Amino acid sequence: MKIRFTAPVINNATSLATLVGAPRGSSRHSSIRGRVIAVCVAAMSILLATMTPSFLGNTGTTSATVTAVSGSLVYQIASGSTIPTAVTSLEYTPSTAISGGTISTATLPGWSPAANSAGSVTTAGDVTLIDATQANNGVEANLYVTNMANLQTDYSSWVLPVTVYQSACTTSCTWSPYITGNYVTSTTGNLNFNLPKGFYYDIVVPTGGSYYCISTTNAANLAPQFYVTGQSY
Repeated sequence: MKIRFTAPVINNATSLATLVGAPRGSSRHSSIRGRVIAVCVAAMSILLATMTPSFLGNTGTTSATVTAVSGSLVYQIASGSTIPTAVTSLEYTPSTAISGGTISTATLPGWSPAANSAGSVTTAGDVTLIDATQANNGVEANLYVTNMANLQTDYSSWVLPVTVYQSACTTSCTWSPYITGNYVTSTTGNLNFNLPKGFYYDIVVPTGGSYYCISTTNAANLAPQFYVTGQSY
């Protein structure tokens, strides 16, 4: 079974802010107020737990289709998707597969898992393109694996390498490694990158890494699902 995946894209990162405080009471009612404060703190802890994004959440899907619009910072790499016209090739998707800003056939990461067997990424591929050419200083990009719970039903462990390539794409695109040595894993499903202005960045999954597959019964649980956020600064 050959596994390939696409990268859902979100252009606005989410954030949380929490403020908790409590005044000190009189000695006569300190015991009662102590119990009230304890209950309040416990309740607030439960609230925060429900508000905090969980990377173990089940998305219920295995792929997503996103149409990039004018001024986007983040572009999904997939067959049929659009990218800036200045980008004539990607690290793994060749120029012959891109015409006028449209990708005809994207080269995506892939592998062929077998139950009760170890393996690794055997086909390197592009995941997401970041456009930092118009940023004032740069772009902060965040990559997340959103279907961690699904993956854990079919893999006992997995480690996927992630590399970021950089190119100015002035007349043509020559991609050079910019950030290397990063991984998303079965216990850590997110990465953060600060990307300086003036360049395009191709986030890819190269060959390598490792996984141990325990089941192939549900094909929807075999492919990692990414979303990527981009915020200019």
